[in-house]
Amino acid sequence: MVNSTRLNLRKRMTELSKPLYICVFKGRHIGLPLHFVPLCLFLLLTTCYAGVYMEIWESINDEIPVITYHSYSNDQWKIEDTKGLATIVDFKKGTLTVIYEKENIYAVEDLNNLMKSMQAASEKLLTEQEKEQQTPGNFKKKYIGKEKINGLESDHYAIFESGNKIEDIWLSKQSFFLPMEKLFSMLKEMNKPSESIRMQFIDDEQIDKLIAGLGFPIKVISYTPEGILMNEVKYAAEKEFNDEEFFIPIAYDKLPLIEVYMRAYSETEMKE
Repeated sequence: MVNSTRLNLRKRMTELSKPLYICVFKGRHIGLPLHFVPLCLFLLLTTCYAGVYMEIWESINDEIPVITYHSYSNDQWKIEDTKGLATIVDFKKGTLTVIYEKENIYAVEDLNNLMKSMQAASEKLLTEQEKEQQTPGNFKKKYIGKEKINGLESDHYAIFESGNKIEDIWLSKQSFFLPMEKLFSMLKEMNKPSESIRMQFIDDEQIDKLIAGLGFPIKVISYTPEGILMNEVKYAAEKEFNDEEFFIPIAYDKLPLIEVYMRAYSETEMKE
């Protein structure tokens, strides 16, 4: 049986955040205002870069979806959610920044060190038996036809394991998704599983090979023991971003990453 938690759009869009649940796909949208700088000066001093903006919905068994907002431009990726958190991954600087706007706090981590820690944590969670018990599945794809998903042209494929359908996936070749393909390549390269746990990801690798070069996943329905998982790009468009989109707001306090998470989620859990 394929590991269902990694067979959906979340897996393809959040490779680096599996173990730490880095404020991904919990839905929110905030702004990061440029403090104390007149707009005219801001427009003169900042540089704009072409990129892509997306709104992604995730749900299980028709429950209320969680929504996240993604901005990617100039090797910077920002994920915002309704819990009050924003994550900024800067591939040029090699950093991951988490901002909790409600308390004016943030944390910054070295991306490579964080990835190594996450992989080590993943290995500890698996027993020796679990590391060895995964065997490669027999996967095939079937072309269903062309369809429009939220105004986006796509090709619909069904994925089968040993004759049983495990996934429906819609792939788009719209040009503005090309930067996201670059993002995926960087994330996969950084998050390669070690040999000791590689067999736990062998099914993912096979499915990725099946759909390689066919487009960007804009909708995925996964049929799993936990239920039916649906992930969908509800809105996507080209957009120009300036540097300020990815800045840490002025006068925020820097704290350890774990404390930023604890403050954010303890507050939101009490409200719920």
